Amino acid sequence: MAEVWESGIPSSAPAYRFLVETLRARGVPLRAVAVGASRRLGTDTELTVLHPPPGLFTPRRGSRASRVNNNSVVLLLRHGEQRLLLTGDIEAEAEAHLLANGPMHPVTALKVPHHGSRTSSTASFVDALKPSVAVIQVGFGNRFGHPHPEVLARLQEVGARVFRTDRHGAVRLLLDGNSLTVVPTVDLAPE
Repeated sequence: MAEVWESGIPSSAPAYRFLVETLRARGVPLRAVAVGASRRLGTDTELTVLHPPPGLFTPRRGSRASRVNNNSVVLLLRHGEQRLLLTGDIEAEAEAHLLANGPMHPVTALKVPHHGSRTSSTASFVDALKPSVAVIQVGFGNRFGHPHPEVLARLQEVGARVFRTDRHGAVRLLLDGNSLTVVPTVDLAPE
Protein backbone atom coordinates (compact mmCIF):
# COMPACT_ATOMS: atom_id res chain seq x y z
CA MET A 1 0.00 0.00 0.00
CA ALA A 2 1.28 3.48 -0.87
CA GLU A 3 1.84 6.07 1.83
CA VAL A 4 3.74 9.34 2.19
CA TRP A 5 6.19 9.78 5.04
CA GLU A 6 6.83 13.09 6.80
CA SER A 7 8.45 14.33 10.01
CA GLY A 8 5.20 15.34 11.70
CA ILE A 9 5.79 19.09 11.66
CA PRO A 10 2.65 20.57 10.10
CA SER A 11 2.89 23.49 7.75
CA SER A 12 0.49 26.25 6.76
CA ALA A 13 2.18 26.61 3.36
CA PRO A 14 -0.24 26.36 0.42
CA ALA A 15 1.86 23.63 -1.22
CA TYR A 16 1.68 21.50 1.94
CA ARG A 17 -2.09 22.00 2.25
CA PHE A 18 -2.45 21.03 -1.42
CA LEU A 19 -0.39 17.88 -0.82
CA VAL A 20 -2.49 16.87 2.20
CA GLU A 21 -5.75 17.48 0.32
CA THR A 22 -4.53 15.55 -2.73
CA LEU A 23 -3.41 12.60 -0.62
CA ARG A 24 -6.71 12.56 1.27
CA ALA A 25 -8.70 12.67 -1.99
CA ARG A 26 -6.70 9.73 -3.34
CA GLY A 27 -6.87 7.74 -0.11
CA VAL A 28 -3.10 7.82 0.43
CA PRO A 29 -2.11 7.92 4.11
CA LEU A 30 0.26 10.62 5.37
CA ARG A 31 2.39 9.14 8.16
CA ALA A 32 4.76 10.84 10.60
CA VAL A 33 7.87 8.66 10.92
CA ALA A 34 10.94 8.62 13.14
CA VAL A 35 14.22 6.74 13.45
CA GLY A 36 13.82 3.02 12.92
CA ALA A 37 10.74 3.03 10.74
CA SER A 38 11.35 0.91 7.68
CA ARG A 39 9.66 -0.57 4.68
CA ARG A 40 10.77 -3.55 2.65
CA LEU A 41 10.35 -2.69 -1.04
CA GLY A 42 11.40 -6.05 -2.44
CA THR A 43 13.58 -9.02 -1.61
CA ASP A 44 16.79 -6.98 -1.89
CA THR A 45 15.49 -3.48 -1.18
CA GLU A 46 14.74 -1.72 2.09
CA LEU A 47 14.03 1.88 3.05
CA THR A 48 14.97 2.89 6.63
CA VAL A 49 14.35 6.17 8.46
CA LEU A 50 17.54 7.51 10.10
CA HIS A 51 16.13 10.88 11.22
CA PRO A 52 14.29 12.62 12.91
CA PRO A 53 14.31 11.05 16.37
CA PRO A 54 11.02 10.31 18.14
CA GLY A 55 9.58 13.56 19.48
CA LEU A 56 11.54 15.47 16.83
CA PHE A 57 14.95 17.10 16.91
CA THR A 58 15.39 20.39 18.76
CA PRO A 59 18.20 22.50 17.32
CA ARG A 60 20.06 24.64 19.87
CA ARG A 61 19.43 27.78 17.88
CA GLY A 62 17.81 28.97 14.73
CA SER A 63 14.54 29.98 13.22
CA ARG A 64 11.39 27.94 12.66
CA ALA A 65 12.70 27.26 9.15
CA SER A 66 15.89 25.81 10.64
CA ARG A 67 13.80 23.62 12.98
CA VAL A 68 11.78 22.34 10.04
CA ASN A 69 14.92 21.76 7.95
CA ASN A 70 16.68 19.91 10.77
CA ASN A 71 13.68 17.62 11.17
CA SER A 72 13.66 16.54 7.54
CA VAL A 73 13.12 12.84 7.10
CA VAL A 74 16.46 11.21 6.27
CA LEU A 75 16.18 7.89 4.46
CA LEU A 76 18.68 5.16 3.72
CA LEU A 77 17.75 3.10 0.67
CA ARG A 78 19.57 -0.22 0.43
CA HIS A 79 19.31 -2.17 -2.78
CA GLY A 80 21.64 -5.15 -2.91
CA GLU A 81 25.13 -3.74 -2.35
CA GLN A 82 24.05 -0.17 -3.12
CA ARG A 83 23.33 2.41 -0.40
CA LEU A 84 21.66 5.75 -1.15
CA LEU A 85 21.26 8.43 1.52
CA LEU A 86 18.38 10.87 0.98
CA THR A 87 18.88 13.78 3.37
CA GLY A 88 16.16 16.34 2.74
CA ASP A 89 17.04 19.81 4.05
CA ILE A 90 19.05 18.88 7.14
CA GLU A 91 21.74 21.28 8.27
CA ALA A 92 24.95 20.91 10.30
CA GLU A 93 23.22 20.29 13.66
CA ALA A 94 21.15 17.40 12.34
CA GLU A 95 24.22 16.00 10.55
CA ALA A 96 26.12 16.05 13.86
CA HIS A 97 23.17 14.34 15.56
CA LEU A 98 23.20 11.58 12.93
CA LEU A 99 26.96 11.08 13.33
CA ALA A 100 26.70 10.99 17.14
CA ASN A 101 23.79 8.54 17.26
CA GLY A 102 24.86 5.76 15.00
CA PRO A 103 27.57 4.74 12.64
CA MET A 104 27.33 6.47 9.30
CA HIS A 105 28.80 4.20 6.65
CA PRO A 106 30.01 5.12 3.17
CA VAL A 107 27.23 5.37 0.61
CA THR A 108 27.07 4.82 -3.10
CA ALA A 109 25.05 8.00 -3.63
CA LEU A 110 24.13 11.02 -1.55
CA LYS A 111 21.30 13.46 -2.11
CA VAL A 112 23.28 16.44 -0.81
CA PRO A 113 21.59 18.12 2.18
CA HIS A 114 19.97 21.54 1.99
CA HIS A 115 20.78 22.19 -1.69
CA GLY A 116 24.53 22.30 -1.01
CA SER A 117 24.17 25.20 1.41
CA ARG A 118 27.13 26.32 3.48
CA THR A 119 25.07 25.36 6.58
CA SER A 120 25.20 21.69 5.61
CA SER A 121 27.48 18.98 4.20
CA THR A 122 30.04 19.47 6.92
CA ALA A 123 33.50 17.99 6.46
CA SER A 124 32.87 15.28 9.08
CA PHE A 125 29.54 14.28 7.48
CA VAL A 126 30.92 14.10 3.95
CA ASP A 127 34.04 12.29 5.13
CA ALA A 128 31.98 9.64 6.99
CA LEU A 129 29.78 9.02 3.93
CA LYS A 130 32.41 9.20 1.17
CA PRO A 131 29.76 9.12 -1.57
CA SER A 132 30.76 7.91 -5.02
CA VAL A 133 27.98 10.07 -6.49
CA ALA A 134 26.50 13.27 -5.06
CA VAL A 135 23.32 14.83 -6.42
CA ILE A 136 22.57 18.44 -5.55
CA GLN A 137 18.98 19.53 -6.03
CA VAL A 138 19.31 23.21 -6.84
CA GLY A 139 17.53 25.76 -9.01
CA PHE A 140 19.28 27.47 -11.88
CA GLY A 141 20.52 30.95 -10.89
CA ASN A 142 19.04 30.60 -7.39
CA ARG A 143 19.26 33.69 -5.20
CA PHE A 144 21.05 31.81 -2.40
CA GLY A 145 24.11 30.98 -4.48
CA HIS A 146 23.71 27.24 -3.86
CA PRO A 147 25.68 25.07 -3.98
CA HIS A 148 28.40 26.69 -1.92
CA PRO A 149 31.97 26.30 -3.29
CA GLU A 150 33.13 24.82 0.05
CA VAL A 151 30.55 22.05 -0.23
CA LEU A 152 31.59 21.29 -3.80
CA ALA A 153 35.23 21.14 -2.67
CA ARG A 154 34.40 18.72 0.18
CA LEU A 155 32.55 16.41 -2.17
CA GLN A 156 35.35 16.47 -4.72
CA GLU A 157 37.92 15.79 -1.97
CA VAL A 158 36.28 12.44 -1.20
CA GLY A 159 36.11 11.57 -4.90
CA ALA A 160 32.39 12.08 -5.48
CA ARG A 161 31.10 12.64 -9.00
CA VAL A 162 28.85 15.67 -8.48
CA PHE A 163 25.63 16.14 -10.45
CA ARG A 164 23.60 19.34 -10.07
CA THR A 165 20.03 19.76 -11.23
CA ASP A 166 20.75 23.36 -12.31
CA ARG A 167 23.34 22.04 -14.80
CA HIS A 168 22.37 18.41 -15.44
CA GLY A 169 18.56 18.68 -15.25
CA ALA A 170 16.71 15.81 -13.62
CA VAL A 171 19.17 13.15 -12.46
CA ARG A 172 18.01 9.53 -12.41
CA LEU A 173 19.87 6.90 -10.42
CA LEU A 174 19.37 3.40 -11.80
CA LEU A 175 20.22 0.52 -9.49
CA ASP A 176 20.57 -3.16 -10.29
CA GLY A 177 21.79 -4.23 -6.85
CA ASN A 178 25.43 -4.46 -7.89
CA SER A 179 25.96 -1.16 -9.67
CA LEU A 180 24.64 2.36 -10.03
CA THR A 181 24.11 4.15 -13.32
CA VAL A 182 23.60 7.92 -13.30
CA VAL A 183 21.41 9.31 -16.08
CA PRO A 184 21.26 13.13 -16.20
CA THR A 185 18.76 14.87 -18.47
CA VAL A 186 21.50 17.17 -19.75
CA ASP A 187 24.61 15.22 -20.72
CA LEU A 188 27.38 17.29 -19.13
CA ALA A 189 30.39 15.85 -17.37
CA PRO A 190 29.98 15.73 -13.58
CA GLU A 191 31.99 18.18 -11.50
